[in-house]
Amino acid sequence: LYLGSAVPQQSKDGLQGIQEPLRELYPEKGATTGGIDSWLSVWSNGILLENVDESGSRVSRFFPISSLHYCAAVRRVSVEGAPRFLPLDSPFARAPAPRRPPLFAA
Repeated sequence: LYLGSAVPQQSKDGLQGIQEPLRELYPEKGATTGGIDSWLSVWSNGILLENVDESGSRVSRFFPISSLHYCAAVRRVSVEGAPRFLPLDSPFARAPAPRRPPLFAA
């Protein structure tokens, strides 16, 4: 599901820079949330995100490599009571029965 686009925090690098934008885009409902069913294609010069809008028209968004700050497969978890987005290979994100789906963040 496509949740939206946001600019990472310039004062932070990597995974730290995308925490706040992901918190703003990610709804509290988690796995039951609504979004836009989309498909993603990775090209040598960027990422193509495609979906079909409410009227049935195909929508394409291309993000050039130069505009991508960070890409990661993450999951929303609670760490010490605070929501965090951690890489899927993190011990916190590898719970046996995770309540929230994995995300691709770019």
